[in-house]
Amino acid sequence: GEGTAPEERERYRAWFTEVMRRTASLIAKWQAIGFVHGVLNTDNMSPLGLTIDYGPFAFMEAYDPRYTPNLSDSSLRYAYGMQPHIGKWNLHALGFALHRFLDTEGQLPQDDDFKPSVVSLLSQYDTFFQQSYDDEMGRKLGIDLTKLRNKNDHDHDHDDDDGEASLLERMLELMYVGKVDWTLFYRRLPYLDPQRTQPYQHIGELPREFLEVIMPNNEEDNPQQQQGKATAQADEDDEGLNEEWLAWVNDYVAIVREQRCQESSNPGTGSEQQQQEQKQEEEEQAGWVSLWRKSLFDANPRLVLRNYAAQQVISEMTC
Repeated sequence: GEGTAPEERERYRAWFTEVMRRTASLIAKWQAIGFVHGVLNTDNMSPLGLTIDYGPFAFMEAYDPRYTPNLSDSSLRYAYGMQPHIGKWNLHALGFALHRFLDTEGQLPQDDDFKPSVVSLLSQYDTFFQQSYDDEMGRKLGIDLTKLRNKNDHDHDHDDDDGEASLLERMLELMYVGKVDWTLFYRRLPYLDPQRTQPYQHIGELPREFLEVIMPNNEEDNPQQQQGKATAQADEDDEGLNEEWLAWVNDYVAIVREQRCQESSNPGTGSEQQQQEQKQEEEEQAGWVSLWRKSLFDANPRLVLRNYAAQQVISEMTC
């Protein structure tokens, strides 16, 4: 044909944009929960934004962006840290197949090159994913990551990576170095005290429940075996890592306290004011720290399917 009428083309572009949004939202949820699909081929993804055709899937235990449950994936193409990129790559493949319907001129690509109008359309994926990822991870941490990034843009030069915007990146690096359990870490955050008037001065002051999770352990792969370690053992761990964790915790609880206090003091207007008054009343009754802790427990699962537990069941069933 000679292409697609402009009004029809806009319908296709709107549909493709929604597919991108749903894909970005789904993968952001995977990243937040630690789910690794394992086989993210183009035919294993749904335009509805549903998790389908997962084969050698798993829930990541110790945080590792290179982790994959697919033993045949030697190139780590479908590893945990690659999933957002592969989602975008698969959307590129879909966009190429539908190029005639998506391009504003209704032309086919030549030499595998997209027309600028389709490139512009596909570029929205990064924004969709970042927004969804910040929302999901913000809920897990009990803070507003979007507000944090905006504040950093206002207070710091873009080249300054030592400010608050790097809170998440610093956390992930520390989790990777210490082989920290992805699920348990977020379940132990509520044990921290954001109401402290003084920063934590040394690693031994951190709550035992939280300390048990962040302590490096290179000999035991099962995170459940790490529980019950005495707080005093923290002094025997790598001092540099301990200091970095201590700095991160102090920055984190300060951000929690700052954001929650701002929410409580913002009067709002109209219906927003009514909602704020209701929220303030709830906080007066339960205390904002209690509400913050409840939000963390609600956002972070207590149990996920562990690989060793699944293997135990398989072994018992096949005996």
